[in-house]
Amino acid sequence: MRILNKFSATLKKYKQKKIFNKYISNIDESHPFFDFKKINHSDCSADPKEFFSHYDSFSFWLFSKLDILGHNQKVLDLGGLKNTNGILSIYNDVNSIVLIDCEDEITKVKYFKHDVSDPLPFKSNSFDVFSSVVSLNLIGLGRYGDKINHNAIIDFVQEIERVMKKKSHLIFSISCGSKNYLKFNEGYKFEFETIKKIFINWDMKDYLIDNNSYGTTTNFIFPRFTKDLSYLSSLEEGEHKVVFFHFSRKN
Repeated sequence: MRILNKFSATLKKYKQKKIFNKYISNIDESHPFFDFKKINHSDCSADPKEFFSHYDSFSFWLFSKLDILGHNQKVLDLGGLKNTNGILSIYNDVNSIVLIDCEDEITKVKYFKHDVSDPLPFKSNSFDVFSSVVSLNLIGLGRYGDKINHNAIIDFVQEIERVMKKKSHLIFSISCGSKNYLKFNEGYKFEFETIKKIFINWDMKDYLIDNNSYGTTTNFIFPRFTKDLSYLSSLEEGEHKVVFFHFSRKN
């Protein structure tokens, strides 16, 4: 196998060199790049079709929800994509909990270095919206250097209830499966009904299952997005899909 791989790499290099030589041979003195230094780096071929991940999908879902709620929301984020939070910060007051400084010096996001196993460093009734991307099921497991704490999720949910305003919203994604399941260090997989129990003091307004949460362009499940819970109940134990949730606080 090693010999075959070496032969394949050599053949690729040879073909790439031929393509390179043909390319630069067409750049004559009349071309504006004629004086550029030119080297044949290597084969950097890539698949032109980039998969629209569950992170991308949730970002759109979050934006659409906040578009309905309106601008100037005070947002508390855990584990959100930096570019998503940055765009949100144009019209909203975004406060992001991180374990390490991400060196963002261009957006309006306010960062708080904090381990959520500890009480949140915010006053009660402070936030309009809580957002999170597949992070709630990971806290307390040490996956990102956070504290090992078997009560972390439960304690954090209680803290969320404290810091959120009376008329507030939770918009997050999380791993769900047919059975409650823990793959330690990787994360929890929750039954759909368990999510409702964890957030018993909140009303579920909306949800959406991403059938291709960890799929590829060649392993596609239709429909991509659905509310059909049978796609969760049919999963094998330990398998999961990412589900987007929207809760609002009960009166």
